[in-house]
Amino acid sequence: ILGRYDKGNKDPAIVAFEYGLGRVFIIGTHPEFEEDSDRDGADFADEFDDRGSDWKLMKKLRFKLCGAYWDPASMVAKLRK
Repeated sequence: ILGRYDKGNKDPAIVAFEYGLGRVFIIGTHPEFEEDSDRDGADFADEFDDRGSDWKLMKKLRFKLCGAYWDPASMVAKLRK
């Protein structure tokens, strides 16, 4: 568990683990929405204080999960072996 919701019963909000030949990352906080910015073209949850962008977090997690170079074809090839 990499993060928990800060309200309620503190359920996991961000989870990462290895599964089979790969890695799994699950996030329930919708990092694709920029709550305090117009750059995503959405006004969903604008009333929340996002305290900055989540894209740096997402980039770091992508590198952790996939390495610096994302190559879906090689991942599929590994699964077929």
